[in-house]
Amino acid sequence: MTASSDFGIHVDFPYVVGAAIILSLLWLNHFGIKEGAWVQLVLGVCSLVPLALLIVVPIFQGKIDLDNFSPFAVPNAEGWGAFKLICAGLFVAAWSAYAFETSVVYTAEFKNAQRDTPRAIFSSGGLCLFFYGLGPFVLLGVVGVEKIQEDPSTALVPLANAVFHTAGGLLIGLLLVALFLSVNTAILGSSRTLWQASKDGWTFRFLGYTSPRGVPLKAMTFDVAINMVLMLLGNPIYILAASTIGYMVFNSLNLVAGYLLRKDAPAAERPYRAPLTMVRLGVALAAVNLVLLFIGAPSWGWKYVGLGWAIVFAGIVIYYWRAAADRRAPGARAVGASGGGGRR
Repeated sequence: MTASSDFGIHVDFPYVVGAAIILSLLWLNHFGIKEGAWVQLVLGVCSLVPLALLIVVPIFQGKIDLDNFSPFAVPNAEGWGAFKLICAGLFVAAWSAYAFETSVVYTAEFKNAQRDTPRAIFSSGGLCLFFYGLGPFVLLGVVGVEKIQEDPSTALVPLANAVFHTAGGLLIGLLLVALFLSVNTAILGSSRTLWQASKDGWTFRFLGYTSPRGVPLKAMTFDVAINMVLMLLGNPIYILAASTIGYMVFNSLNLVAGYLLRKDAPAAERPYRAPLTMVRLGVALAAVNLVLLFIGAPSWGWKYVGLGWAIVFAGIVIYYWRAAADRRAPGARAVGASGGGGRR
């Protein structure tokens, strides 16, 4: 079956390959966080090193053509239309560009959370600033707008060929490993988020289970199952739209929550105490996220982003269902009390 612009079930060769990859990563990650971290390390080296070479080498080779930046404007759009397109692009880019924050979901498994949490978030953030800040500049400077517009999904191919010639094909092959890295990051991060949410009384109780190895196995399996269902829709835009809607909502609320927590409990012990200026800046960045969410997202089509909003509202329903279930349970505690998970 072929992909179309309408909702439908699509089982084809790409789906089978994608499902096999996801299930393989699930199997690898069920051994524990140490094994998962090694997988991430190998995938990261194999994908980020060639990408770093694609960014750095052209600068020293002098292949950045500044004429490619003029005119510096959105092609075939102006005014409000151009602004909406920019927001639409930044909206979907946020799904991956913000992903470094997932490093903090492993805090409970760090040997020394007080020391390792700031190290993890700052090192991950630095890498993202490098790749997402300098990468587009080099791509546009070397390849040019017209070449990118021919097929944006393969824009790195002409960049690799321009920089490394015959080695370009090999580098593109290595960059495909980045897809595995992205998938594995999603599996590890989202499953632990679901696990913590279950412990805090926000979602289904069974997601708070951990295996004898300390892995949130049920949350991980649930996460994989939902993504495989979304893959059946046949068009990646469904998955990306559904993911980015909830992701942007959650990130915006987190930034505001950080400010409110600092205001209400300024003396509370924290693994890392950010400067107050940065905490306040988070509120401004939350506002930027909301602009991308409500102005950029609709450009992808409401029937696509509607799936994402449906999942967000489903999460609210599940929260109140869990709260009601906890109140009815013997020895009920307030929603949000810690320690509700563990092995079951």
